Amino acid sequence: MPDPTGTFYSGKGTKNDPYIIKTAQHLRNMVNLKVTAGKYFRMENDIYLNDVSNSNWKVNSPAKWYDSEDVYTFSGTLDGQGHSVYGLFVDSTPLTGNDDLGKSYTGLIPKATFGATIKNVHIRNSYISGKAYAGSIVGFVDGSSKGEYVSVIGCSADESVTVKGQTAGGIIGGGSCGYSLYYCYFTGSVSATSDDRGHTLVGDVWNSDAEVVQCYSTGGTAFRGIPQNIYVIYGTEEQRKTKVLTKAQMTGANAKKNMSDLFFDTYWYVVDGKTPQLKVVNTSDLGYSFVDEGVKGRVW
Repeated sequence: MPDPTGTFYSGKGTKNDPYIIKTAQHLRNMVNLKVTAGKYFRMENDIYLNDVSNSNWKVNSPAKWYDSEDVYTFSGTLDGQGHSVYGLFVDSTPLTGNDDLGKSYTGLIPKATFGATIKNVHIRNSYISGKAYAGSIVGFVDGSSKGEYVSVIGCSADESVTVKGQTAGGIIGGGSCGYSLYYCYFTGSVSATSDDRGHTLVGDVWNSDAEVVQCYSTGGTAFRGIPQNIYVIYGTEEQRKTKVLTKAQMTGANAKKNMSDLFFDTYWYVVDGKTPQLKVVNTSDLGYSFVDEGVKGRVW
């Protein structure tokens, strides 16, 4: 049923009748909703925030995404259904300094808190340079209670994505809330002006109550603080619990041989010339019941 307000293409925001997102404006409307707790959103197609068909699109006055302290905190569920968001653009100059951290947030979801789930969304051909916290999927995860998580599932950003900030992460920029990162990857470029706060999966979340399952990244270490619970992570640089490979070893047919702990054919698949790609992840069966020391079936 069409949304009578025109805010979304259709839907009522319920689990069985989610708000349908088909345009860049629909996506902006979701980010601008003050209350998203208990609300469901679903992308029906790829979204172009800017026309990226020209290689010089970033210098042709592109529409800018959000980078501000004054953003609403997302706590709903967004299902991208395997679609991509193109042309996410922010060109702020990152703040400097290690102690005086800023409070500006940017990412597809600039700020999220416990109860939020972002799944099956991919960021492509994007430039995200935030003043303070920057991540391709979530800029900042807000919250502090144990057992409360922001969940990011089946999401990615590839080589066409750049993330910069005072604190920057390939998938999640930073924050204080626990998080679950399932079946995600980052192969883009990430950098931070603050010491040791730029990492390929999560920039700097000062809460070790986190869960990471079957993720990989290239180009740097994945985290500042090691998550408490990890089951399978691959990367190109040494870090505790990371299985280190070269990017070539992660590419094409080599990936299936060298990354055998990934659930190929279920959640991952091989593409010639690329690192492992994601299928749509069905969150009703994630393949794990968060496992003790990586033994499937033992609940933490």
